[in-house]
Amino acid sequence: MQKTHVLIVPLRHRKLKQHGSGNKRISVMEVCAITSRGKGQWIVPKGYRKRKVSDKRLAEIEAFEEAGIIGSVRLELSDLTLRVVEGTKKRRFKVYVMLVIQEFSSWPEKHQRKRCWLQVGGKQMNKSIRSKKLCNLIVACCG
Repeated sequence: MQKTHVLIVPLRHRKLKQHGSGNKRISVMEVCAITSRGKGQWIVPKGYRKRKVSDKRLAEIEAFEEAGIIGSVRLELSDLTLRVVEGTKKRRFKVYVMLVIQEFSSWPEKHQRKRCWLQVGGKQMNKSIRSKKLCNLIVACCG
């Protein structure tokens, strides 16, 4: 199976107050999730590979167009085969990790998708993102 898509795992660090510890803060890692256009399921940005655009650049473009974020694409991971949301077809992805630098309130696909930040490995992430393989990949990106 040929790699036909690029998948982006957009991450950020966030400081949270720890309950019951006064002003003590803990650092958590969050992943930016977006809804798919078809069924509205939570996924991460992805796009078809293009001949005249490098995969790394495509990752940056898709992250902005689909999620309204920009960042530094730091890491290329091994290939991943996932069953896509829209059907039963499997697709093979080239996976990149992005450290998010800026989030915009307006972006090209804002009216087609919702965006949220989910704590990596948290109950909400595992509940929202239906693909366990994708959840495991996101956790592995932070390890």
